[in-house]
Amino acid sequence: MSDGVDRDSAAGGSTVAATDSKYIWVIHWQTPSIYGACTDCCGAGNVVDGNISTGNCTWGGPVVFDLGESKTVRFMRVWANFDRSWTAKVGDDLILCGTDWLYPKWNWYPSDGQWSETPVIPTVGRYIRFNRDLGGGALGANSLMEFQYQAW
Repeated sequence: MSDGVDRDSAAGGSTVAATDSKYIWVIHWQTPSIYGACTDCCGAGNVVDGNISTGNCTWGGPVVFDLGESKTVRFMRVWANFDRSWTAKVGDDLILCGTDWLYPKWNWYPSDGQWSETPVIPTVGRYIRFNRDLGGGALGANSLMEFQYQAW
């Protein structure tokens, strides 16, 4: 039974080239979940709770974030403290918990005590492994307060 609506066309829309300068693309920041089996960070849940007043506990290693599906990660942002250098890896295979993944961002020093965002080398994967540079090591309490990403 037909109701007269053409369901195969965009409802009143049109196709526009992605390079058309009349349009601005807005991609929202997304908060991942924690993949606990590969995360060695006390209080990692606080890093994705949407509250910049909470962060990791007194010790911590890498955090592995789950994006829910494989995506091309393009930007990351964090609320971090204590002037630390960070590395991000992106991948799909969890056999080694991300130690063998590609590095879309390394040696990144986000601003202390505020949101800092950075573009990354576009890398496809479902998981992001985020840790301190120079082999990781223990974090002080509240070194990492929040983490978000943009991917499409």
